[in-house]
Amino acid sequence: MIIWTKSEIEAMLYADYHDLLFAYFGINLASQRNRSVTSLRRNIALKKRMRKDFIDPDKIREAREKNDSSLKFISRKIIMHSIDDRTYPNGAVDESKVRQRWFRVAPHDFYHNGLVVYAQSGFQEIVVHDRDVDGNIVGTDEVTAAVLGYIPYSNIIEYDIDGDEYYSCPHIYCDFTNIVDPYEYVRFATDTEVFGMYPIQPEDVAEVKLPEWWDDYEGGEHKRALLRAMKNEGGGSFI
Repeated sequence: MIIWTKSEIEAMLYADYHDLLFAYFGINLASQRNRSVTSLRRNIALKKRMRKDFIDPDKIREAREKNDSSLKFISRKIIMHSIDDRTYPNGAVDESKVRQRWFRVAPHDFYHNGLVVYAQSGFQEIVVHDRDVDGNIVGTDEVTAAVLGYIPYSNIIEYDIDGDEYYSCPHIYCDFTNIVDPYEYVRFATDTEVFGMYPIQPEDVAEVKLPEWWDDYEGGEHKRALLRAMKNEGGGSFI
């Protein structure tokens, strides 16, 4: 008698018995594959279109020479909209309706999966771990860091490169999959001479020094971005 384990049965179903998967579990592998292919093609097409529209070819050399990727963009401002927002150009009357959002950010660069923006205006004082060549923590160091938000192409629904009568910079319309923002993750980053703005790994963040405006600031995208950079991505504590 042959006895199969749960994992072996699952592997057999996915490999050879697609009809049983659909009949008994409602899993349609062909449909899932078609959705994946469509999503992949859509994201690659969007990537090519955005890089062409958002980057000024005449500014690429300057950006490289100054080690500042943000200089290559056609605008230093971008208006981010939730596709569910109905308040623009005014602010949200009820802050509890966080899905109805729009806010301004500054572009930083593209990454493999989408667009990187400065999720918080200004810079943040943080304490990071110093490590030796073996990765052991040997001390701490205070640094000034930016807060970067990473927006995947899958969350970008459409954009208007020309803007409107209120803001003549590009507008991007996103699915706010995290309810309050379109970021797949948020990172602290520090400006380095060799690599430019370089992300800090969450486990290397020891402490975050809260800005003076923190207690008096009830909400907004800047505070939420800082919270995500600190809490959602792991590591450290507030001081």
